[in-house]
Amino acid sequence: TLDSNAIGTVLFMDGPKANSNRDYRIRYVDNSNEVHTIAGNHPFYGDGKDKSTMRGLFSGIHYKKNTEANQASFPTGLYFLEQRGLVLGHIDPSTHLVNKIFGSQKGQSITYETGDQLSKTSSLGVAYSGGNAMPLAFVNGLPYTKYQNRVLTVDADKKVVKVQNNASFFHDAADGSAANLYGAHVQGGLQNFTFKDSGLFLIGRYKNSSNPIDTPVIKYFDFAANLVTHVMGDTGTVSSPDNNTPGMVKDASIDDICLNNHKCYVQYISSQDRLYFVEGASLRYINNPADNTNSTLGTLFTSSEDIYNFIFKEDLSMVFYSRADGELYCHDISSGKAWCNNTSLGPPAGLDKIKRGPNQFTWADSSTLLISNYDGLIYKYKLLD
Repeated sequence: TLDSNAIGTVLFMDGPKANSNRDYRIRYVDNSNEVHTIAGNHPFYGDGKDKSTMRGLFSGIHYKKNTEANQASFPTGLYFLEQRGLVLGHIDPSTHLVNKIFGSQKGQSITYETGDQLSKTSSLGVAYSGGNAMPLAFVNGLPYTKYQNRVLTVDADKKVVKVQNNASFFHDAADGSAANLYGAHVQGGLQNFTFKDSGLFLIGRYKNSSNPIDTPVIKYFDFAANLVTHVMGDTGTVSSPDNNTPGMVKDASIDDICLNNHKCYVQYISSQDRLYFVEGASLRYINNPADNTNSTLGTLFTSSEDIYNFIFKEDLSMVFYSRADGELYCHDISSGKAWCNNTSLGPPAGLDKIKRGPNQFTWADSSTLLISNYDGLIYKYKLLD
């Protein structure tokens, strides 16, 4: 019901903009210019409550270990993003209580500058299906995500460190150009945020009637050196064969399955200096990916169906991956486990399937895999042997 101050005012619908995923609310502004909600709720609920009560459309997740840096600012536990309310939150592993760190849930457009303080009352921009509030990675114990089609990170005081000056197309970045001149538009961040040191790998290309170019690319944005490296692609629309000749990868083509809202997820493994990327049913890799004069191209394995997202076991003995059927699979590298044989590992009957989304897999420990199913649930998969 409306209070007496609201008589004669205009009600308005507050909700999704173009290509976004926010929930609708019916609202009005009173005579004191205060906004009130008549019907509808915030997309995210659960701040200060037990993790079993929280709700939202959870996206990227990261379990921060107690060995990672900057524990005072971002302590051990599970970090998650909620993509409708645009919230970054944390679950304490001891108390199981939820703490909303950033995100007012207003959904207002905003651009931050270096030094701006972020808090629970800070907006994380507008919801957008092109990747806003979806990818989540930690570098040196500090979070990186995407807002307003830009990469967002903070320092140990939770103040913004601006690494991108605009929201432009990342695929237009020329080899050797300045990394801060480009953004993460449109699908930059739909394929996992994955870092080599201070640099971010992005894959894909946006194609529509006004941008008909259809050659996918992989770019490396080194924010510390402010340098872009062209890793691969922009030369065709078919998958390239393996190539062990150093320096030939930068001119190799990528299958056009990696265009737009695609399935070409990526993960960088620092101990191997290797970037893995999905190309249809194959899990490919590039050795020395940030050095395009010495990089080489290979294939780890090919599945019987298209691979969606994936994650390596921390000892690199297995690869866990999802497919279009919404189930989890395991490919064995060196573990020798009989169950890791590219057959379904669930979820069990009655549980929702695993939809695809960036940074949806994370290891809580060497035997506990956490999975955001990108449909409102976070699963725990326990390895028993």
